Amino acid sequence: MGSFHGCTWTGADTLSKGTTNTPTDFTAQTPQAFPYCVKGTVGADPVNSATVALLGFNLAEAATNSASQCAANAATTTTLPTITPTGTGIALSYDRLTGSNIRVQIQDPMGTTDANHRWCATITQVQGPVFVPFSAFNTACYNNSGQPYNMQPISAISLLVPGTLIPSPFSYCVGGFAFGTSVSAAPTYTPNPYPTLTGTIGGPDPSGGKDIDLQRVKTAAPGVGGKAYIVYNNNWGNPTGSDQTINYVGNSFTVASWTGSAPGGGVPVSFPSLYIGAQGQTAGLLPGVLATTPDGDGLPKAISAIGTLTSTFNWTPPNNAATPTGNYNATYDIWLAAPPAPAIGYNDALSGFVMVWLYKPSGNQPIGNMVGSTTIGARTWNIWVGPRNMGTNPNRPVISYVAPTPIMGTTWTNVDLKPFLMDATTNTSIPSNMRVSASWLVTDLFAGFEIWTGADGVGLKETAFTANVN
Repeated sequence: MGSFHGCTWTGADTLSKGTTNTPTDFTAQTPQAFPYCVKGTVGADPVNSATVALLGFNLAEAATNSASQCAANAATTTTLPTITPTGTGIALSYDRLTGSNIRVQIQDPMGTTDANHRWCATITQVQGPVFVPFSAFNTACYNNSGQPYNMQPISAISLLVPGTLIPSPFSYCVGGFAFGTSVSAAPTYTPNPYPTLTGTIGGPDPSGGKDIDLQRVKTAAPGVGGKAYIVYNNNWGNPTGSDQTINYVGNSFTVASWTGSAPGGGVPVSFPSLYIGAQGQTAGLLPGVLATTPDGDGLPKAISAIGTLTSTFNWTPPNNAATPTGNYNATYDIWLAAPPAPAIGYNDALSGFVMVWLYKPSGNQPIGNMVGSTTIGARTWNIWVGPRNMGTNPNRPVISYVAPTPIMGTTWTNVDLKPFLMDATTNTSIPSNMRVSASWLVTDLFAGFEIWTGADGVGLKETAFTANVN
């Protein structure tokens, strides 16, 4: 292991909740060198991630060439030798095949039995390389309520996948790690082909609540350095009375299934989508785990300060139908908030919404009433305006630009959304009390499908979504 010397090991909880971790050891790996790859499933655990699967590396063992060389590992022994870290953090090369959260953990020999002797940090990036400063390590990194790491000598470094509300599949490879002062210290690791994250989210919630209905996972566009996005199940209309699942592959997804009953009253069943922004920094979640802000998404940013907001939203109806007929739309939802930014992040469009409908079904319409039309990007758009009559601020404006005929397939590629935002600030057909302000911040940008009849949405595909704020 380069300048480190020690055995590689795997570990899993013993809580009888179905956690698996393969392989169990690497004695058959020849040569015994990076990358090291593991896969499996972490059992469901809603409390402080008590279920866990680990891939660990001892750091300071002398080679004995004996049959018992790797009989003891950092998951089971308290007598391993230690090494004092150098630099300001750990530079790590890795890749993932699923979107499960990953933490990096360091521990001294007593860390096997004493949680106060192991420190972890959540990796918010989708893929490596990544630099994790020692200042980010904490004995309780799921909420940073524990003790910080203070450069104590350590015996092992490990990667771990924590449990969540439902069984969580995982698959990843570690391509190397090093102490250093920046990401440039990470060992070179360029798998070919570079992996594309895949997975399924949503489904029945074992708790009977709505956490799984609102499940999200950070994914990435395919390729080295692929841009980060959040895929969002968002079965919000009747979460306790319906279930939805979506399959994702990189920055695309398909609505795989839906069961249950619709809420009625013009309320959508769900809004499965991909997004960029800071929405996932709320509800007690660690910043960056379900937000793309740390990945350089360019948000939040004032409308007036945006040069271009170019986006691709390619989609197809169920069964690749030539013409959409179902009771759903295909739309952007752009969240706006007046400055300054709140201390705890964004849990909603605090000041207003701008929507761009690429398809409007015959049976449903945007919020409010149609007030006129405009031409943007050589296309005619009908403008609908009204207040959002729900939430803590029922007077927030919703301005929707609706295409009179469907825009689908690969037609909508690298289109600038900035003109829609500017039109919403100045168009005189929009009542003055419903216009947005150019000083407002764009906090999040969603692209997906508002579905009013759940069965109609099964098979909807968002085949590509990109967004670049400049």
